[in-house]
Amino acid sequence: MSISDKFSTLIDNLKITNGDTISSRYKAITKRLNTDFWNSSSEISHSRYVGSVGRGTAIRGVSDVDMVMELPSDVYWQHDAYKSNGQSALLQAVKCPLAHKYLYSHGVSFHNQPAGIYLSPPSKVLKS
Repeated sequence: MSISDKFSTLIDNLKITNGDTISSRYKAITKRLNTDFWNSSSEISHSRYVGSVGRGTAIRGVSDVDMVMELPSDVYWQHDAYKSNGQSALLQAVKCPLAHKYLYSHGVSFHNQPAGIYLSPPSKVLKS
């Protein structure tokens, strides 16, 4: 077996085999959050793959998928106005609709965290 053949075999052995599952779950999560926050049933709007899947560097056995979801700025301001625990409440508002479906039926765990804040037009200066 030539080096080229061995390298091709290595690449084939590293390719992810659960791409369909990743894609269907990504679309379902995006649709659920779009329904809750954007009044839309889109499976692709307002979200992006990030991490190894987003970069195209995921390998076989990938156990998590990182994604970023854009939320309407009024959702941020609503939770920012809380006297305490506003950001925690915002994270729970995202997590709860997903956890009910996926945690119990698919054994999926969620680790949601803010990825950054961009508001347009900017009406306040925000510090990270």
